[in-house]
Amino acid sequence: MEDAALSLGSRPTQAFFRVILPVILPSLTAGALLVFMATMADFGTPMVLGEGLRTLPTLMYGEFINELGGNPTMASTLGSLLILINTVALMAQRYWAFRKAYQVVCLRPLPIFRQFVPSKVFEVLAAGRPLVAALAGEAAEIVREAGGLVAEPGDGRSIAAAVRQLLADPAAREAMGERGRRYVREHYDRQSLALDYLKTLKTLD
Repeated sequence: MEDAALSLGSRPTQAFFRVILPVILPSLTAGALLVFMATMADFGTPMVLGEGLRTLPTLMYGEFINELGGNPTMASTLGSLLILINTVALMAQRYWAFRKAYQVVCLRPLPIFRQFVPSKVFEVLAAGRPLVAALAGEAAEIVREAGGLVAEPGDGRSIAAAVRQLLADPAAREAMGERGRRYVREHYDRQSLALDYLKTLKTLD
């Protein structure tokens, strides 16, 4: 993708901020979430090195072990608050990462690929994500029927035009994702395919 952006005239800084960074950002936020949760739950560092720094884990410990008598109810409340904060952070990161996630599949435009349908096509459609596919043959027909955009394989400008079309219309992206998910459920649900296959086998008896 970086090479495609550079070949279309983007400067290296533009390619980084508009192409590379959006692709890796969900992974970066997942790493930040792990650091946040580990920090929120850390007891030893603020207790030993922080010289009594007041955090939720140290407050919980103080409520359980107190010279004036512990308060298990308050300690449980603080524990529930800690779980709630981490849960909200987790759900927020998952929601944001799902909306910003990208699926990238690169294939050379060989004639033989006209006879195959990449499995990633169905995964992306089933996930309700807008799809731009540089495909030909049967795979391209499936993407069109599902409401996705088809670009000419190997044509960077065609792919860029399709991506710009999606970026300019958020409502169309949402509608495309829902239409794709509906299409997969109606035509490529595994249970339905299995039943159709079973019917075909029964006709051979």
